[in-house]
Amino acid sequence: MEVTSHTEGEVVNAVPVIVIQAPAEIDQLVMYMNDQVYYPAKNGSIFSWDSLVMGEGSNFMEFYAPGYLQPVATRTINLTPPPAPVITITSHTEGEVVTALPIALRGTVQNPVGSLTINGMDVKLDGEDFIVPYWDLHEGNNTIEIVAKGPGTHGKETVHSFNLINQSNEAPRQITLSQGGKTYFRHEFTVPAEVRSGNSRVSVYMGDETPSGLEQFPWWGYESISGGRSVFTVEMALINNMSPGVYSFPISMLFKDENDKLKAFESVTVDLTVSDENIVELGTSIDGKELLSIDSTIMNSIDTFEFTPSSLPTGVGVNFTHRSLNSSDSTAEIYFDVYASPDAVPGSYSVPVTMKFLSADSSELYSVVRNIDINVVLPQAGPPTVVIGSHYNGEAVTTPQVTISGTVADFNATVLVNGQFATVEQTNGSEGTFSADITLEDGANQITVEATGEGGLKSRDEITINLSSQSSGGGLVIPAGDTAATSESFQFDPISFYEVRGYQVSVGGSNAAIAPNDFTVTPIQGELSWVVGFDVSVSPSTSPGDYELTVTHIFLDGNGQTILEESRVLKVEVTE
Repeated sequence: MEVTSHTEGEVVNAVPVIVIQAPAEIDQLVMYMNDQVYYPAKNGSIFSWDSLVMGEGSNFMEFYAPGYLQPVATRTINLTPPPAPVITITSHTEGEVVTALPIALRGTVQNPVGSLTINGMDVKLDGEDFIVPYWDLHEGNNTIEIVAKGPGTHGKETVHSFNLINQSNEAPRQITLSQGGKTYFRHEFTVPAEVRSGNSRVSVYMGDETPSGLEQFPWWGYESISGGRSVFTVEMALINNMSPGVYSFPISMLFKDENDKLKAFESVTVDLTVSDENIVELGTSIDGKELLSIDSTIMNSIDTFEFTPSSLPTGVGVNFTHRSLNSSDSTAEIYFDVYASPDAVPGSYSVPVTMKFLSADSSELYSVVRNIDINVVLPQAGPPTVVIGSHYNGEAVTTPQVTISGTVADFNATVLVNGQFATVEQTNGSEGTFSADITLEDGANQITVEATGEGGLKSRDEITINLSSQSSGGGLVIPAGDTAATSESFQFDPISFYEVRGYQVSVGGSNAAIAPNDFTVTPIQGELSWVVGFDVSVSPSTSPGDYELTVTHIFLDGNGQTILEESRVLKVEVTE
C-alpha cells in the first residue's frame, strides 16, 4: 500500500496533509511519527491526516492496520521551511526627522509571508508591497516594528525595527480623573480622500502602555463630518484604583478597508493625571473614601451605620455605598460616591456629612462630622469641533447679508468666520454656539469657520454658498450624482443617555436613486443627546424634483432592547 499524496523523500515547505487510498480489505489505519500516534479522518477508502507535529528535516512515518504485525506503508517527508521573509522600508530611513504628519509607510517583503504586522497591527500585502497611507506619530522618538512570519507553524520570522523622530510639536492631551471617575475623550483629525474612499471599518486601539486602572476595552464612538473630518469619542473610566500621579500613553484610531487592510493609523498621546481630590465632571460620578479612627472598646458593639450629608448644592449628591471595619488598627473605611448632574453649577463645594455608628439597640456609639470637599467641573476640553449649521454646502441664497452660525464643542474657543471674530455663547456644559454676519458676493462664496481652543487645538469647517437671484428652497438640495452630509440630534434623560449601546435605522419611501448611508452615532455628553450623522446620495439618473423619505432611528441598550424609536421626515430636492 502506498502513500498517495507524497513521494518518498519529498521536500515540503509547510506541514502537509497525508493521504492514503487503501484497498477494500483495510478499514482502519493509524500513523506513528516522531514517537506520536495519529488517527486519520476516513472517507470511504481514503484516509487523511492533518494537524501533524513535524520537525524540520526528515520525518519518518509508519502506517499500521489491524491484523498486520509490520507497517503496511512507510514514508519519509523532509520539511524545509522557505527562507525567512526579507523586509525593506522604502519610504523612510533609520533616525529620519519628521516635521509633517501624517506619513505614509511603504515597503516590500520578499519570500513567502503568512502574516505581517506593524506595531502589532495586521497589514495586508499587495504582492510583495505594503503601504499604510496614513500613519501618525507621537512627539519625539517613535519605534516602528515590522514583523513578517513565513507560512505555516514552521514559518521563519523576521523582525525589522527602525526609529522616526517626530518634531511636529504636537503636545500631549491633558486629562484629569479622580478615583472611579470617567470622562469622554474627543479627538478630531482629517482623513485624506484616498483613505476615505470605499468602505472603511474604524476601531480604537488601546495599547500595552495603557494604565491597568483604565478600562482596557472602552466604549467609543465615531462621527464623520464635513471636509473629511473624523471625530472619535472614547469613554475613559477609572475602574480600578490607581496611585495619584501622571500616566502617559497613546490612544490609536484605525481605518481598515473591506479586506481588513490597514489604511490609516492616527495616534494621540494622553497625559492622564490621577487625582486624590474629589473632582467630578457634570453628568458623572466618582468614588470617595474617608478613614475614621474608632475606639477599640466600641468596635465590637457596632451594629449599624448612618451616613447623612447636608447642605447639598443643587444637582450634587453624596451617597454612601459600603464600610469596612478594621479591628487590628481600630479604623473604619467609609466608601461613598459623589455625583454631579448635568445641570449642576460648576464650582468648589464643602459638604458636611454626619457619620454615626449605632449599637443593636440603636444607641449612638460614635458620631463625627466630616466635610467632603468637591470640585464640580465642566467636561474636559477636547478639540473645539466646529460645525456650520445655518447653511449647507452648495446652498443658494438671494440676499448678500447672511448670518453664519453653528455649534462649537468648546465655548471658550476663539471662532473666526472668514477671518472675522464670531460671537460665541455657552449652551450646555462646555459646548456653545457661534454666529457672525457676513456679506456675500455674486456667485460662489467659500465660508471658512476656524475654532482655536485650549492647548492650541483647532477645528475647521468649510462650505460654499452661492449668491444668486433664485433660491432652490427645500430641505436638502442635492444635484443629481452628488452626496450631501446631514445629521439629526436626539435628546435623552440622564439615565437612558448612558444606557445606549446600539443603533439601528430603517428608511421608507426611498429607492436606489436616493439613499441615506454611512450612518454614525456620537454622544454629546453636555447636552445628554446622541447625534446621528449620515450622507444622502443621489444617483446621476435621478430626475429633478422634490422627494420625501422617512428615516426611523432606533437606539438600543446592551440587551438589544429599544430605548428610543423615532421616525423623522427627510426632504430632498434634486437639481440638475
